[in-house]
Amino acid sequence: MSESTTNYVFDFFRPNHYMVVFKPSNSITFSKNLGVFCKSVTFPFFTFDTSSILLNNKNNTMINKIDYDPVSFTFNVDDKKEVLNFIIDWKKLIINDKYQFGYKDDYKIDIDIILLDNHTLEEISKCTLIDAILLNVDGIAMSYETKDSISEITLSVGYDDIKYEI
Repeated sequence: MSESTTNYVFDFFRPNHYMVVFKPSNSITFSKNLGVFCKSVTFPFFTFDTSSILLNNKNNTMINKIDYDPVSFTFNVDDKKEVLNFIIDWKKLIINDKYQFGYKDDYKIDIDIILLDNHTLEEISKCTLIDAILLNVDGIAMSYETKDSISEITLSVGYDDIKYEI
């Protein structure tokens, strides 16, 4: 009697096979190519906040909240300033020149972080940061010693929720 065997072929995710897509709202416009300047990003997950309660004379851990850590994006700064203009335009929607803050609906965006197949570069998994907002922009490091380097800028976003397509 012959036994049938199934050969499983698998591979691992590669951290350099990804794509980032910024999905502007009506009030935010920018180059669709912005994602190509993204040098690095983290595919985010979540943390559960817990509390302990005594129930029937036994300690029980209960989950009471889900937290999402901010996601940082590092961009190569291009000579046409698409990345810098995007950041400045986003900032102007948050707070204008008269230091008046806008409404969240005016500056939130969705951002897709897409993992790609190692061989075909087709989408295999994706997460969407829902209602992302700009939290922090690091300065661009400048130095004479780095004359042959590419300038980088890092920004962090917070978001209300994550939608996974795994």
